[in-house]
Amino acid sequence: KNYLSIFTQAYSRVDIKARYRFEKGLEVFLNMNNLTRTGDVTYRNTSTRNGYYTEREEYYGMNVHLGVRFRM
Repeated sequence: KNYLSIFTQAYSRVDIKARYRFEKGLEVFLNMNNLTRTGDVTYRNTSTRNGYYTEREEYYGMNVHLGVRFRM
């Protein structure tokens, strides 16, 4: 048994992208990323009875982009 093994927990992100095109080149768009605010968690195995402990946690916040675009 390798007591120094490391693994990163699997996760899923939820993203939404929407766009509406008006006449004459006008467009409105919305991009929403990481709605669940899920992060990366890495664990390291130990030689104790408890097994793994959290070595590193990285969380990336949700971000939203709303915009208007005109295409000629």
